[in-house]
Amino acid sequence: TKSKKNKEEEESKGEEPLQQEPLQQGIATYYGGGDTCGFVSSPTTSFPFRHQAATGGSTFNNGYGCGACFEVTCQGSLESPGSICSCDSSKKVVVQVNDRCPECDAIHFDMNIASFNEITSTDLCGVIRTTYRRVNCDFQGDIKIRSAWFSGFEVYGLQVYDVAGYGALDSVKLRQASDRESGQMEFDIHCNKSGAATSYWRCDFQEGKPIQLPLDVLFTDSAQRKLEVNNVITTLASGLGGLTFNTGKNFPPM
Repeated sequence: TKSKKNKEEEESKGEEPLQQEPLQQGIATYYGGGDTCGFVSSPTTSFPFRHQAATGGSTFNNGYGCGACFEVTCQGSLESPGSICSCDSSKKVVVQVNDRCPECDAIHFDMNIASFNEITSTDLCGVIRTTYRRVNCDFQGDIKIRSAWFSGFEVYGLQVYDVAGYGALDSVKLRQASDRESGQMEFDIHCNKSGAATSYWRCDFQEGKPIQLPLDVLFTDSAQRKLEVNNVITTLASGLGGLTFNTGKNFPPM
């Protein structure tokens, strides 16, 4: 008989992830911060230590890049040689993608001030040259789900945060626990990020079919690793406030 630990390890396995991604050349700026990804908050005393960034292009990926973590190092000012901006290339900061930068391309990180000041000598720096790479999101707790039913629009949405490992999710699927108990293996309720709604996963239930609780959840991260959690969503709530559920699980490191 397999132990609970072994079962959980198997559930989170998918394609073998890279141990360390290569450094790439990029640029960084700073701004006041935002939260297009819909994360509840950013801790100051634990990961990611309120170190966040907005991105664009394929890095943001229409919201599917939300949650990914990158190690950024300053390589100098992109401005004139006489600029008062300077940096120490031995200093690094890990930022989590939590916002969309419409004018940024995939190699441009628009960092919040706390992150920018970690690697520069002054916030008078306008644009800096950087090296960056994808790194592990070092969350020590469990994945959290905030669930809300918008009854006036017949829309059910999920906000998922504190995802460890690759940080970003490729897909979220649901299944009624009663269907599983009847022998159904498939997660037949698909959730996606559609249009401008990058702050939550919109889940498509069969129209006119009552929702039977509790719900199971299947997460697939950006490395195609899967994590299944049963009986996690136990009630529905109306409006933007929603309810928060602790899944009791998380992905292993990259």
